[in-house]
Amino acid sequence: MIFADKIIQLRKERNWSQEELASQLGVSRQSISKWESGSSLPDLDKIIKLSQIFDVSTDYLLKEEMENEETLCNPKWDFERKEKVHKISLEDTDLFLKARRQYAFKIGMGVSLCLLGFSFLCLVTNLQETGTLSISEDTANAIGISILLILVGLATAIFITSVLSMHKFNILEEEELELLYGVQGVVEKKKEEFHSTYTTFLALGVMFCIFSVLPPILSNGFFLPNTLFHYRQPGSVLSAMSTPLMLWLIAIGVAMIIYACLTQSGFSMLLQVDDYEPDYKRIEKKMEPIASIYWIAVTTIYLAISFLTRRWDNTWIIWPIAGTIYAMISVYMHHFNHKT
Repeated sequence: MIFADKIIQLRKERNWSQEELASQLGVSRQSISKWESGSSLPDLDKIIKLSQIFDVSTDYLLKEEMENEETLCNPKWDFERKEKVHKISLEDTDLFLKARRQYAFKIGMGVSLCLLGFSFLCLVTNLQETGTLSISEDTANAIGISILLILVGLATAIFITSVLSMHKFNILEEEELELLYGVQGVVEKKKEEFHSTYTTFLALGVMFCIFSVLPPILSNGFFLPNTLFHYRQPGSVLSAMSTPLMLWLIAIGVAMIIYACLTQSGFSMLLQVDDYEPDYKRIEKKMEPIASIYWIAVTTIYLAISFLTRRWDNTWIIWPIAGTIYAMISVYMHHFNHKT
């Protein structure tokens, strides 16, 4: 029995008309008619609400009855895999996707707050230098650093609470998954619906980051500032505002890019594609102890060399070198494991 037939049967068992069912779901009668004719399917939220109204599982609504269902699975395979493969229901999927969107929004907002904090530090300092703010340099620095610390503190709180809220979904990123019948189709439909938002946010985010160079260019007669705080036109308020404006535009762009990418990656997690394929997950689990030892060693080397030479202005080069080496190790591990 297909989904359309089950809706008709369940509705008639309760002696409901299409209008009555539509009223409970908050949709039009035409929508119910299309579902029952099989010309369209409800979205994820409506399927879950149907299961609640009819007091049945979403699996029952989506899964067609098969006469030889038990012959379609290999008992030995199930026995070997049952502890490793985690089954994901439609309700789990809906809960994760909603939480992922909130997580993506909060992380983007947190990063933006950090950039905004630094922008206010630049703004107060620059306005004091131009004489727009009649305060001492120490007072300007104190005000700017205070705003920076407040915003970074708020961002840190957002990061911590966001990560902790997603902790229960770590299994989706780390373990092999099996979507229950009908769930994959729903996730693919949701991903397709989000695609236009993804491309729009990504394009706008990149555009804001590119446009961010305009304020310093325009304020300095098409010449970039000498340093972050000192400009060729020290008396110009426009020059004082150029770096903060640049950071504000970057903050908007970065927030949009983060939201788009993190939300999109949520669909990849559920569908186990791109960086979330089962093989990649197994390789990443092997990389975890290597990564821990590697970065502890790099940090130790960095601190030791920096304290011995006292050349902190030069020893930062250790980090990009270490990052490049780690990327090479990761590529080798993925290539080697795929070949074997």
